[in-house]
Amino acid sequence: MKKTFFFLALTFIFMASCNEDLFTEDLDSQSKLNLLEKTSDPFLNGKAITRDLKINSSIGTTTMSQSEDCINSYLVTIEGTGQATFMGNYKLYMTMCVDAEGNAVSECLGTITAANGDKYYTRLIKTVHGENDYFEGTFLITGGTGKFTGASGEFITIGKFLVQYPTGYFDVVGEGWIKF
Repeated sequence: MKKTFFFLALTFIFMASCNEDLFTEDLDSQSKLNLLEKTSDPFLNGKAITRDLKINSSIGTTTMSQSEDCINSYLVTIEGTGQATFMGNYKLYMTMCVDAEGNAVSECLGTITAANGDKYYTRLIKTVHGENDYFEGTFLITGGTGKFTGASGEFITIGKFLVQYPTGYFDVVGEGWIKF
């Protein structure tokens, strides 16, 4: 029993007195940095990481109305819910102005808000419309709040999207990347 206790005490003293440099002193600076990056939690070291983004569903309504915000055009408000990686369940809110033919006359800007309140902001940069309300939209991620502060990225959504007066709908899925 005394030998076991002595051995455990000696082991503890040895481990407590070890310095990390004993294990890394032969490594150059770049190798130490690589080792640190591999063993550190990426969320704690302040470095943004690019990740695959998947929008499993996004559904909701569109509303077209006259507004002082859209002179000689109509305000389109897009509201809905969905589920996506790094967001979980989310709420979507977007606005843009369109002319009488439905052509955009302002940027389409949006906010996607996770259940915990973290947000990222989007800007629609390209659309393709097809038969039967088919829609394909390319969005940029232009920042955010919470864990998405400074976020960037790009994603494409496809599905059905109908903007009409006074109400329409959307039902899309998507994928892309996000860096935060």
